[in-house]
Amino acid sequence: MAVTFGSLIGTFSGAANSITNPLSATSTYSSVVVKAKDMVIAVVAEQTTMTTSGMSDNLGNTYTAVNAGTNTGTISGRAFYSRVTVGGTLTTISASCVASTNNGSIVGAAFLGPFSSTILDAAPANNNNTDNASPFTCPATSSLAQRIEVVVGWMTGVSGATWAATSPNLKAIQALSQSVAASILGYQTVNSTVSVSPAFTGTNPTASVQGSVSFKYEQPNSVALQMFEVF
Repeated sequence: MAVTFGSLIGTFSGAANSITNPLSATSTYSSVVVKAKDMVIAVVAEQTTMTTSGMSDNLGNTYTAVNAGTNTGTISGRAFYSRVTVGGTLTTISASCVASTNNGSIVGAAFLGPFSSTILDAAPANNNNTDNASPFTCPATSSLAQRIEVVVGWMTGVSGATWAATSPNLKAIQALSQSVAASILGYQTVNSTVSVSPAFTGTNPTASVQGSVSFKYEQPNSVALQMFEVF
């Protein structure tokens, strides 16, 4: 495995006091260059409702929802991911949603591949939505399909506070829209199939949603490696 697999390539952040369609996150790095087999993930927080139906980026990559998302009645959260097929300079990630006077925020992150063509592994169908006391724990992934994966934990909440990630979960990015729609992404690259429960800490929100998802490393072709060694 290349030691750089799962490294953070860049992050994206956006917030709005009134949600627009699309709701966009722009790069917080000077340049985010992705290539085929890298991975991008984004999370949207919406006040009161959950209207986000899809995700896109300026390069034209295809995004898939991790699950149906969760709406607590005062805050919602939904995550989308893409195994990059169109490389280039990634500047914007945009959520398709219903414009309203509600607040919203969006965070995103790009990670170095190669990720497997069957990229998705752990994707708990039910996000947590009752853990409003620090530490805030994301759903357990259960046993992973393979040792080398990137595990992403995320959280949305009714809060204007800055949160931290609990090691070995690493904070990638957080976005805040006033004190009613916060979103945060964390990540870690694992070398074990043991179940992972990412967590965050900080000021307690009045309502929140936590989610987990893991993505598989593309295993080297052992036959090709053997042929290379022979020659």
